[in-house]
Amino acid sequence: MPREHFFTLRNFVRFLLFGYAIGGVMMIIFATAGRDKLSLQSVAQLAFIGLFMTATIWSLEYLIRGLSGRLSPALQLPLHLMLAAGGGVLGFILGRSAYTLLFFGRIPSLRSYGTALIVIPLVCLLTGAGMFFYIVLEERLRDKVREQELAQQELTLARAIQERLLPPPEFTSDGFRVTARNLAAHYVAGDFYDLIARADGSVVAVVADVAGKGVAASLIMASVKSVLPLIASVESVEGTMRRLNEKLAKELGKREFVALACATYDPSTRRVVLANAGLPDPYLIRNGTATPLVVGGPRLPLGIRASLDYESMTIELERGDRLLLLTDGLPEATVGEDEPIGYVRLEQLASAHASLEALFAAIERETEEPRGDDWTAMMLEVTR
Repeated sequence: MPREHFFTLRNFVRFLLFGYAIGGVMMIIFATAGRDKLSLQSVAQLAFIGLFMTATIWSLEYLIRGLSGRLSPALQLPLHLMLAAGGGVLGFILGRSAYTLLFFGRIPSLRSYGTALIVIPLVCLLTGAGMFFYIVLEERLRDKVREQELAQQELTLARAIQERLLPPPEFTSDGFRVTARNLAAHYVAGDFYDLIARADGSVVAVVADVAGKGVAASLIMASVKSVLPLIASVESVEGTMRRLNEKLAKELGKREFVALACATYDPSTRRVVLANAGLPDPYLIRNGTATPLVVGGPRLPLGIRASLDYESMTIELERGDRLLLLTDGLPEATVGEDEPIGYVRLEQLASAHASLEALFAAIERETEEPRGDDWTAMMLEVTR
C-alpha cells in the first residue's frame, strides 16, 4: 500500500489522467455499441465524475495508510482492491449526484444509474490492481535508488578517508622536493604512495599498486600503509621489501598481491637506493631524457611467494635530476580502442614535462575517459 511520500499532487494527477483514459475508452465503446451518444456534455460529465472518483479513492487510501503499511503483501492487495471498488462506486454516486444537482438542479434517481453500478466496480477493480502493482514497482525502485545513494555516500566517505591516509601531495626539504598524485579509477583506489622521514635525515619514497580495484583493494592498501612506516623507518630497502613480503604472504589470499617500488634518498650524499617488486621500471630524468632504471633480482609482487630476497640498485643524483616512480595505470591508459599509450610515449612525455602535474595533464589530453586503472606516481627532484 502507498506510504506517506506517495501522496503527492503529481501522483494524484497521474492517476486522475489514468482514470480519464479508462473512462474515455468506455465512452467510445458505449457510443460504438449505440448505448450512449458521444457529446460535449458526456465528456464534461466524465471529467466531473472522474475527479470525484479519484479523490474518493485517494482519500480512503490516505486514511488507512498506517493500517495498510502493517499488513503483509498478501493482505494488502485485497484491501487495495476493496478500496478501489468501494471508493470508485462511492465517488461515482457522489460525482453523478453533484453533477446533476449543479447543472440540472435535481438529484438523479437510482434507476438512472443503469448498468453503471455494475460496470464501475469491475473497472475500478482492474484499475486498482494496476495501481497496486504500480505502487509496488515504485516502492522497489525508490528503495533501490535509496540503496544506491547510500552506497555512493559510503564510497565517497571511504575515498575521503583514504585520501587522509596519504601524505600531502608535495613535500619540500633542504635540497630536494617530492610531489605525488593519486587518481582513482573508481571511488576508492588500490594504488597508494607514501613518504617516510627517517632519523638520519633520509626519506623513503614508496609507490604501490594493490591487485584488483574498489573497496577490497583499498582495504589491503590501508593494511599495508599502516605497517609500512614502522618497517621502512628502521630497515634498509631490501629489508623493507623482505619483511613486507613475508607479512603479506601470510595474510593475502590467492590472486591478491601488492606491486611496490621503494626508494631511499639521502640528501647529504644525493644517493638513491631503489628496489622494485612488480611495478613498471622507475625513470631517471636527466637533461631532458627519461631512462628506465631496471633493478635486478626477483621482480615478483609482494605476497605471492614468502621467501624472496629482493635486490636493489644505487644511483647518485645530480642537481636537476628527477626520479619518477609510477604504477602501471599510466602506461596502460588507453588512447584508442584497447590501445595503451605505452612506455615509449610515456618516456617521451616524462622527458618533455618537468613537473608531475604537467605530466599527468599531458597524459590526460592524449588518453580517453573513463580510466580503467588508478594513476599513481611520485617524483623526487634534486633542487640543489
